[in-house]
Amino acid sequence: MKLEFPAGALRPIGAEQIARARAEAGASPRRRAIVRFHEHAEPVQRKLNAVEPDSYVRPHCHVEPDKTEVFVALAGRASIVRWSEDGELLDHVEIAGEGPVRGVEIPPGTWHSFVSHEPGTVLYEIG
Repeated sequence: MKLEFPAGALRPIGAEQIARARAEAGASPRRRAIVRFHEHAEPVQRKLNAVEPDSYVRPHCHVEPDKTEVFVALAGRASIVRWSEDGELLDHVEIAGEGPVRGVEIPPGTWHSFVSHEPGTVLYEIG
């Protein structure tokens, strides 16, 4: 789902948008939801990524285009996981809306996924 704003308007990332993403994830059979701030054609994606602990985010790598991704925890807690090309777990960073680490930047060409540790986890994703 895409959020709609008037042209040129500021686009808040607040309790209303987080609640919407959480509700969609809770109602989804996949137990996750994306709420977009961007149009599909825009070169930089910006979205709320709501993920429940019983969801699965498959490891993936961005090659075309080769881009950096950033995850910032707005609510809940998640681990961002880095994998080798052969599927070996290399490392992870735990981020939390109230934690000592709130975000992580993923370098271009990195195999990664993430795991939600708390119900209602919402990440702001830029990539």
